[in-house]
Amino acid sequence: MQIIDLYIRDTFRHSSEGYFPTVTRLVDTSTDFTNGLFKVGQTIKDLDSGVEGTVTAIAPGGNVNTLDITGGIFSGSGKRYQIYNDFTKLELFKDESVSITDTIQNVKDPAKIFAPFSQQFSVPASKHNNKFFKHYYNSEVINSYDARFLGDALIQLNGTNYKKGSFRLTSVDLKNNVAYSYKLVFTGETVEFKKILAENELSSLEFPSNLDFEYTSNFVKGRLGTTSPSSPPYPQPDLLFPLITHSKNMRYGYNGNAGYKDAITNTDLNYADIKPAIKAKVIIDAIESNYPQIKFSNTFFNSYNFKKLYLWLHREEGFMSNAEEGGDVQTIVGTFFSTSSLISTNYNFDSGDELRPPSIRSGFFPEVGTFAYGYSRFEFYLTVNAPPGRNYTVTYMTFNNEVLFETQGVGTQTVDAYFANTQDIGEGIFATKIVITTDNTLGISQDLEVRKIFDGNGGPSTYVTMGVGFYSLPALTSQNFITVQSQMPKMKIFDFLKNIFTMFNLTAYKEDGVITVLPLDDYYNAGNVYDITQYVDTSKKTVSKLLQFRNMIFKFKTKKSYLVQYSDELQGNKFAEESYGNDEWDGGDYKIEAAFDKMMYERLNDESSPNTLTDIQQGAMLDKKFEPTIGDPLLFYPIWTETSDVIKFDNLDGTFSNLRRYYRPSNSIVNINSGYINASINFGVEADEYTQLTGSLGQTSSNDLFTKYYRNYVANLFARNSRKTNVSAYLPLNVILNYRLNDIFIIGTTEYRINSIKTNLLTNKSDLELYNLQVNTSQSLNGQRQELQRVENLQTTSKTSSEIIFTYTSITDTNLLRYEIYIDDVYSGFTNPGSFGSNAAGLDSDTTYKISVRAIYDIDGGENGAFDTDLFETTL
Repeated sequence: MQIIDLYIRDTFRHSSEGYFPTVTRLVDTSTDFTNGLFKVGQTIKDLDSGVEGTVTAIAPGGNVNTLDITGGIFSGSGKRYQIYNDFTKLELFKDESVSITDTIQNVKDPAKIFAPFSQQFSVPASKHNNKFFKHYYNSEVINSYDARFLGDALIQLNGTNYKKGSFRLTSVDLKNNVAYSYKLVFTGETVEFKKILAENELSSLEFPSNLDFEYTSNFVKGRLGTTSPSSPPYPQPDLLFPLITHSKNMRYGYNGNAGYKDAITNTDLNYADIKPAIKAKVIIDAIESNYPQIKFSNTFFNSYNFKKLYLWLHREEGFMSNAEEGGDVQTIVGTFFSTSSLISTNYNFDSGDELRPPSIRSGFFPEVGTFAYGYSRFEFYLTVNAPPGRNYTVTYMTFNNEVLFETQGVGTQTVDAYFANTQDIGEGIFATKIVITTDNTLGISQDLEVRKIFDGNGGPSTYVTMGVGFYSLPALTSQNFITVQSQMPKMKIFDFLKNIFTMFNLTAYKEDGVITVLPLDDYYNAGNVYDITQYVDTSKKTVSKLLQFRNMIFKFKTKKSYLVQYSDELQGNKFAEESYGNDEWDGGDYKIEAAFDKMMYERLNDESSPNTLTDIQQGAMLDKKFEPTIGDPLLFYPIWTETSDVIKFDNLDGTFSNLRRYYRPSNSIVNINSGYINASINFGVEADEYTQLTGSLGQTSSNDLFTKYYRNYVANLFARNSRKTNVSAYLPLNVILNYRLNDIFIIGTTEYRINSIKTNLLTNKSDLELYNLQVNTSQSLNGQRQELQRVENLQTTSKTSSEIIFTYTSITDTNLLRYEIYIDDVYSGFTNPGSFGSNAAGLDSDTTYKISVRAIYDIDGGENGAFDTDLFETTL
């Protein structure tokens, strides 16, 4: 029988921001630490650095905004911190049974991640426990225990930490109106994304301000790739513009037109035709920054392949918008002339005759007679340069907001307005303001032609043009400024994370406040092996069918663009989808669906020269009617590409730029020289749209999402000999305290994966739900065997921004042939027997790599490898 101890911490949390003038002092001018909530002995945590300490004094020197602390090195200003109470050991009933159930990737629902939980258990309403729960059963107690929140919890077995997590107070039992017991439910350290993130959308995240930008032609050209990156591996900015159009159907040499032009309007590409994209890693960083409770490990989200992934900022169909949520309108105000020092939006004089100030006094127009004088006028020809389909209202008004003329416009349009010179519109001169009202002010500029017309005798035949002035009002910075936040696709933060997990078959577990995220294969590969044969109760065992499905179908939720829709209609296989199973088997279909859009990209032909491929690859978010559309958020890889085929770029100021570099959108990271596909974000094998190959000739396996992240797990579930086995075992304490859900249990000669374990901590009895481990498909293809000795003690000895040097314990087996080195599952070379390490070079800075070492043996004249030993390390 085990000794069970339960430690819990109440739900008091104080979060704020302050500064540390010394390593042992906190100052927070917004908090009065003498209000009775704060006590000596409480724990303080710097939420930015993770440093923890203990409160040693309240308001030292009489300063109510100050605490003295010890136990950690604190420093800095503007630091987020949290203060909470220490753990309290609860008194338990002598024979109270506590059962904990562990599961992380349950075969009953392969797409979900689970966590340890317990059945409800009771603690006595003793004097000690009543003090902690502050007599919760009595609702009249002021500031009683707050059961609306979860509290921290720690379970120890025989004095050793067993599980960390949280607890929930559910009820209090009373007997004869006297408190008897408190009912608690324990939940292990888990990833509570749904609870923390709630219903908040990606647009609620705050991003670094240096990602915001003025939406101009020059900025877009630079981020389209015209600014050459440094030497390989070509570091990419956090925000860039890929060649994905939202409204134009660009072709090359179409219908006799030279070069890269829209098939419908025959116009060149301009900055308003494309939208930006942001690194998915930047979104992960923003989640951690906005939600301090979430701290991810570097293992996956900082990996090379994930850091190359981008999210297209396509919030609305068609042109990018800065429209306010709720449909509020915005205005652009331009003044033809004003003497007021408060007015800074006078139109710029470009050429012709400067007609300002346009005085109505004597001498500005000839005074032939009252009638003629009255018919002299100013003629305004305002050209509003706006993206196609943009609706707006043009209003001429006085400075007292009296409307003189108003009309509706759409796209680029010229609006005429005539005003008699006798109209005194303030300041004793002709001074009008022109207001453009629209829900989206992005990219709107204005050209204004003003004519001074004199009517000599009141008839058209005597009209005399006395002057013509040309003016302009560029798109204003304040009304042409883009924040990344405002352009995020409409998706909940939780759904973004959930669907990233779905794409890459990620699993997560929380230890010491850090959420480790790994692909399932990598998680399982790090497990240990326990032979529990002697502890199993052999008197009763149940063996049953493992999986209740006949097929698993892997797909993306939407495919809104015309090219992928046409492909799905014409091809027998759906683009980027995969399935595993057999329609004739028993059971239903299980869908694993990532709620992202899937686009097929197109490497353009030069249609003026049949069968000639250009270097231009593009995407187009257009439906089959070639009209703008929108689907779920789009993830892709941008590949910096040099092209011999010019992309003519309209600067919208009468000039053009010939671009020979751009970011091409891609579903894969591919070496265009060898054809090797390093990563693909398609479910299933697809040809890379640029190389039009499924991989290089020497590529032994595909790196699509299914093959790389799902195949081993799914093939094991569907194997003919797979079974689910339910047995009971009395596991020793060293197993209960140390096992992880990625470990392998051996019973007799059979190896099992853990589906779930339910352990009674009082009796040590565990009810095990296991499934027998079939041959791992990838390991089988690689000739790897479980019984061969693996490399041990793989660790980093030094690293730089581009190199990681590592060592391992040399294997003395005489059958050892070599050690093979893999970087992110790609073969990198080998070392000979007797070696103690190697290195990985040519790496990106501040990037996490998986380094795997595989021992290769001579077995009966053939080569077989042990299972890989993995090391995750981040460059400087």
